[in-house]
Amino acid sequence: MGLKLTRHADNPVVPAVGVPRAGQCADWRGGGPIVIDHTGSRMRLVEPNPERLDTLFGWFDNDAAVRRWGGPVMRIPMSRTSMEEDAQIGVLASYFLVDDQEVLGFGQYYDRLNRCHLGRLVICPNRRGERLGQQLIERLVHDGHQRLGLSEQSLFVLDDNHRAIALYQRLGFTFAHYPGNDGMGDEVRYMVRRARSISS
Repeated sequence: MGLKLTRHADNPVVPAVGVPRAGQCADWRGGGPIVIDHTGSRMRLVEPNPERLDTLFGWFDNDAAVRRWGGPVMRIPMSRTSMEEDAQIGVLASYFLVDDQEVLGFGQYYDRLNRCHLGRLVICPNRRGERLGQQLIERLVHDGHQRLGLSEQSLFVLDDNHRAIALYQRLGFTFAHYPGNDGMGDEVRYMVRRARSISS
């Protein structure tokens, strides 16, 4: 699936196939060589396909979880088709974190205010607590730096999402004032991470 990096656009719909139950990670195999990094991790980013998108859809079992993940643009109740349309999957740079067995996480990035802005980050529900969020973020940041040429990052987070905030702060993100109206509401906070060395 080719990706066009842009801020806003509609995206094509990929038809749904069988949907896993909520919380299921689903096996993942194929799609090219496994890359093993210097830590020995077999995790890597891969592009969406119908099966991975079905797995992502199965991670959300209520409307609050959908809004918490996707923000106010997500239609409620969310369907498999509206998820892909509203999240602009296939238009924004959208990737799954996988290892050689499972789909572990999902996230997006794009250029927002000359920063690599991370969005719609989520980890498979039954794999949370394993620091996979850090793996996902650092891989997205590395890829975004390579593709966008931006060395600073940003993201939005709900002010009551304490676990996510703790992760972001551990990774060097700090709260910042968003210039202008972000349209997100008072409960959403803006965080940035200043320029830092990113290995190529």
